[in-house]
Amino acid sequence: LVKQWPAYTNWRSLDSLKAIYGDQIVSVALCDIRDFSDQKREDMRVDDAITRMLDGERLYIKDWHLALRTQSDFYNTPAIFFDDWMNDYYLRHTDDDFRFVYAGSASTFTGLHRDSDNIIDRSYSWSANIVGKKRWVLFPPHTERYLRKEPDNPASEIVYDVSHVDRKTFKDFDKAEKDSIVIIQEAGQIIFIPSGWYHQVENIDNCISINHNWSNSNCLLDMYSSMKEEYLAVESSVMDIKDILPNKGEWYEVVNDLFAKSSGWNWITFFAMLTTALENTDQDHRPDKKITERKIKLVAAYFLEEYKDMIDSDDRLCNKINQLS
Repeated sequence: LVKQWPAYTNWRSLDSLKAIYGDQIVSVALCDIRDFSDQKREDMRVDDAITRMLDGERLYIKDWHLALRTQSDFYNTPAIFFDDWMNDYYLRHTDDDFRFVYAGSASTFTGLHRDSDNIIDRSYSWSANIVGKKRWVLFPPHTERYLRKEPDNPASEIVYDVSHVDRKTFKDFDKAEKDSIVIIQEAGQIIFIPSGWYHQVENIDNCISINHNWSNSNCLLDMYSSMKEEYLAVESSVMDIKDILPNKGEWYEVVNDLFAKSSGWNWITFFAMLTTALENTDQDHRPDKKITERKIKLVAAYFLEEYKDMIDSDDRLCNKINQLS
């Protein structure tokens, strides 16, 4: 599949990206400088970033919305990944998406993470390698507690770099490591990352890849559960102001606004995505319409039961739930 894409033919090296897209401004990770659970980021031109990479700096272009910016067909989403509710909604209703290009020098990496930063947690991802070779280390969902500094505390710090673990601090890491999966991804290959799997990615060579974060009915319940966890965490963080607000409506509005700022989503966006999916069920690449409808209606029913006060105080949310119920 990948070898048929224009990107595979035209992007044969980092120099190719430099020549074609050199004037674009991108977010670049400085992989030698840790910034909490991530790496320090700087915005710079593609040509400047790649010149520095080729001079030996460990720089990694990340989260580059190249398809959105250029509106060009340098690749085709494989049919097995067509059922993509997140990008379908965002491309129809916003000026954003979850389609990215990554480009980094040899030995650069993305630290251990689960796909949840500014997107719905528990989404899927797929990554197609165009140039170079990558090393993936994947951890199944049941190992999450062993990746934490305090295994019984779900808010505790996660291992940053699985290649350099302080085993006195992360005492149960061995239990996660024994169930980990290591994959070497060659140029021209695609890898699928299931919902909820932690993973770390290292560029063995200079690398270029195309990545999608995506979701559909198969991970819908996991996504809903994760949304609840994130919402409750935001709610707990501002509980001290609840009593000074005049009514429940204002309280829910404050929490939902903070929720959107912290995660990139809130309940309005989530259910708007489900409404869009329900309006477009008659597509060849989707499961039977009844299956999709049943899962969406189930989530709407759960939300109606658990957050009735919020729904009653927000006309927009009420309308979305009524459309889905």
